[in-house]
Amino acid sequence: ITGDPRVQTNLGQILLITGDAAGARREFIQSLALEPRQPVALRKLGEAALELGDFSTAVSAFEAAGALRPEWQQDPKFATDVGRARAGATGTP
Repeated sequence: ITGDPRVQTNLGQILLITGDAAGARREFIQSLALEPRQPVALRKLGEAALELGDFSTAVSAFEAAGALRPEWQQDPKFATDVGRARAGATGTP
């Protein structure tokens, strides 16, 4: 919409909060196309993908976000989301 990755990331977060995971995923992807090394956009892309059952995208996004922000590995929600994405990707309950 704007060509500004921060605006698109913010819009994606609003869409995610309001329940539009597909719209959020689209905004995060567009934001990351403009500026790939955005840990927040990557993490939120992972959350949106997880909600949509797109586990392989979620795993990739979470791994990239975690590489940029290693301290997130200690965040219980992040760790839970990563675990859910990995379990979904491998078909493990």
